[in-house]
Amino acid sequence: MIRSSSLCTLLAAVLSAAEPAVDAPKPVMPDPTAAVVAEGRFIYRQRDLDALVLIAQRYSKQKLSRLEEDQLRQIVIAALIARETTLAALDHLPAALSGKARDQFTLDLLNYQAEKAPIKALVPTDPAPNPAAPAPVVSGPVLVRLPDLVLSRQIEGVGKRQLTLGLALSFADAAQNKAFEAKAAILQDAVLGYMHGIPGSESADPNQNTLKSGLTKAIQAKLPDFPGDAILIPQLEVTTPEAK
Repeated sequence: MIRSSSLCTLLAAVLSAAEPAVDAPKPVMPDPTAAVVAEGRFIYRQRDLDALVLIAQRYSKQKLSRLEEDQLRQIVIAALIARETTLAALDHLPAALSGKARDQFTLDLLNYQAEKAPIKALVPTDPAPNPAAPAPVVSGPVLVRLPDLVLSRQIEGVGKRQLTLGLALSFADAAQNKAFEAKAAILQDAVLGYMHGIPGSESADPNQNTLKSGLTKAIQAKLPDFPGDAILIPQLEVTTPEAK
């Protein structure tokens, strides 16, 4: 005869053996590629940074060193944030600049190089500032780009040639630039007079140093205080005009 207490114990053992075992929940491991590396209007994660680094390596066609890769990652993070401001500004372009035209303009805008701003001198901060005193004027070299000069000539034994001359003037500071700004007409007359008087052989095969020296002397003949190293020639090209 089986006692009731023993029967209950036996039934409990049978039921517990029949129940399926339940596994303990496994801890969820964090995704390392989801880590945030930068945040602006958008959130940039590690996976975004890794993808851009791989793209850069593909363009370079060579394996980057550890130092170069670390440097690249820092630059990419900074560029991603700066890119947001540029894209926000380009969103307001006219409708005529859309699609392929917008993409091409964006590339040209990124490649465009203007005049470098002069390095401002540090002003000592020890003396107490005087609100009534005017702010110190910081000046540096000034570069002035002139319109391109295009001359077409019929040269004996050579044919018709078109000379395109790009000129720029480099002045020591804004004051010197201002002084010659008032004499622009005289300066232009000297340049045109010299260029129209050069021999045909020099028009067909110009020499940059010869032109620079000749232009400087022509200007100094009218403006003796014109600097001897002010003339720059960033463009010098000779082409054959198409026959009409």
